[in-house]
Amino acid sequence: SIPMRYRHQLREVPTAGVIPSRDRCRRALDYLASKGAPDGVDPPATTSAVPAILSHRLQVPPGCQLAASTTDGAGRIQCDSSMLSWTIIPQDRVPSLTRWLDSVIPVIQSSLGGGLSEERGPCHIEGASGTCAVFTKDSPGRGRMRFYSGVAAVNGNALMVTCFFYAKDHQFAPVCNGSITLP
Repeated sequence: SIPMRYRHQLREVPTAGVIPSRDRCRRALDYLASKGAPDGVDPPATTSAVPAILSHRLQVPPGCQLAASTTDGAGRIQCDSSMLSWTIIPQDRVPSLTRWLDSVIPVIQSSLGGGLSEERGPCHIEGASGTCAVFTKDSPGRGRMRFYSGVAAVNGNALMVTCFFYAKDHQFAPVCNGSITLP
């Protein structure tokens, strides 16, 4: 609780620039998620922890790196042309899994640019029935870009898993670790 003598200061906190700051942060995160760190910037040190989504221990494929934030319910394995990320939140904090997925769709679309095809449908997230948004886009010389983002309730947790990769066929990249699959 804030002492009464300081409460008047709360009303004096400037609110101008809050939305532009969030927008600037979102653009920076979108850039880092899609392109990685700019040249000349050393990525943060990787963690030595074994990555896991709930009780599923993940493999970090050769040439990939484990992001540092894997112990607080979120994590990412980043490769040159693929990526797996996950977020785990107590289910009672997410009133609707569908709305949670809907809230990230605009960010995904803006970070991936135009020319996307989008489908929604059932999927499995860590073996549990879930809902996925699948974005695809042809990329000359690299194959078809595939971006899967899905949500599911697993053991009292709301779980969002995203896997991005380029493929010439419908096989998931090794970095996906079987965490997100289609029925």
